[in-house]
Amino acid sequence: MSYQDWVKSKIMRDDRRCAKIADLFFSALKLRNSKLSSSISFCLRKSKSKKKLNAQDALNEANLKELEMHDSGFRAFTAGRGAPAFWELEEKEFFAMLNQIGPHTFFLPMSPAEMRWLESIVILKKVVDGEIIAEENANSISYSERVSLVK
Repeated sequence: MSYQDWVKSKIMRDDRRCAKIADLFFSALKLRNSKLSSSISFCLRKSKSKKKLNAQDALNEANLKELEMHDSGFRAFTAGRGAPAFWELEEKEFFAMLNQIGPHTFFLPMSPAEMRWLESIVILKKVVDGEIIAEENANSISYSERVSLVK
């Protein structure tokens, strides 16, 4: 069982004594640090040179420039939401989705008051039931029929 699964099960338990705020923050910080350290380790092992890296290599200016040039030093931070590398990856995924699916063509914001808008009731009645009604008639439609139109 991974540490993340253990924390999830700890949060989901019926006994709420183990889900104290301080414990949850500590677990989240520990999980974030472990993901970040494993990501850094993976990025350093992924380098083009086959030699093992050690602390002396991390202090070498040439090695740091190489990591910076290939963007390997920042790729490790894709696990954290606050890092620019994470949002760069999210942006790439978003543009890939746009290329795959295409841009959205219709956006309809709905609020809790959509059943009071007579214009939307007229349009919904025309689309759902195929009936053309005037705004004056839309005001007399019952609440249950308005709910069925909005659904």
